[in-house]
Amino acid sequence: MLKSIVRWTSTLVLVALTITPVYAQDSTQDSDTGKELGLYLWLAGLDGSMGFGRVDDVPINASFSDIAGYLDFSMAGYFEYRQPKWIVGTDIFWVKLGETRTASINGGPDVDVDLNFDQYIGALGGAYRVTPQFDVWLTGRLYTLKTSSTFQGSDIVADSKTWGDVYVGARYHYNFAQRWIAMVRGDIGAGGSDFAWFGNLGVGYRFNDTFTLGASYRVLSLDRETGEGQDYFKYDITEDGLGVVFNFSLK
Repeated sequence: MLKSIVRWTSTLVLVALTITPVYAQDSTQDSDTGKELGLYLWLAGLDGSMGFGRVDDVPINASFSDIAGYLDFSMAGYFEYRQPKWIVGTDIFWVKLGETRTASINGGPDVDVDLNFDQYIGALGGAYRVTPQFDVWLTGRLYTLKTSSTFQGSDIVADSKTWGDVYVGARYHYNFAQRWIAMVRGDIGAGGSDFAWFGNLGVGYRFNDTFTLGASYRVLSLDRETGEGQDYFKYDITEDGLGVVFNFSLK
């Protein structure tokens, strides 16, 4: 039954990534200078597989509505500082997931086991502004996944994984119809992942000089496989779905 616990814990890791936002701000301005602060959420489904340790790879194919009930807490935000020829941006994200399952430990009677997952993503990027509307980006992203299965406050299974990727990409945004803006971005990367890529297509409505509400469609694909035996870890997942952005322009 321990294998079953490990399998459910790995599933929670995958669930977390279905609501993970990606560092690729939906910037709503094309002025020479400015600062932007945003809060956002990505409601994605996923398709692929994951495995770790001696547990067989777990195939995953689920929509966001299938797995939203696992979410305990999530927060995400970004900040972008823009100058005439360059941009610096940073992004932070934290999600906490939980589930209770009935399992037998060491052949004993069935008990309730708490499955917990925390994920942290930190990113820092810089861009060269080819034109006021077109940016070329270099971005580093660091991922940390922490999982545990606990019974009466003690860990039965606990593990964490950390790796990073470096992305290169470009972003183009265009203001139209006075208050509307469209944006498209594409990145490719590698590092801790064997290969990673990201695409984003969005539109936003500027209510005033301070606040813009945006919506976007995003796709993220990560492929990482490392280690053997007990140290084996695989994450080969493509995620896609709609995102919602609340953007604030600062003086």
